[in-house]
Amino acid sequence: MTLAKTETALPAIEMEPRLRFQHWFSFGASDYGEVQIRVAGSNWVSLLTCSGNGGTSWSSPSIALEEFAGKRVQLSFLFHAQAS
Repeated sequence: MTLAKTETALPAIEMEPRLRFQHWFSFGASDYGEVQIRVAGSNWVSLLTCSGNGGTSWSSPSIALEEFAGKRVQLSFLFHAQAS
């Protein structure tokens, strides 16, 4: 299952663009979640992969996006579940 955002423009590199969010997770043995980004029309690139048990509290990742500064991008939150 994927939740993808429509295209959005990231600010210039001088603004130090970052993706910040809160999450908590507890995945099965072969399951994982992934945060992805892509420049409009290109392939998805993984920014963060989470698997296993994320603990008992929420965490707040902060991912640098300087590589994509000034570009139009899409963000994706992917959940991958292995069929049993």
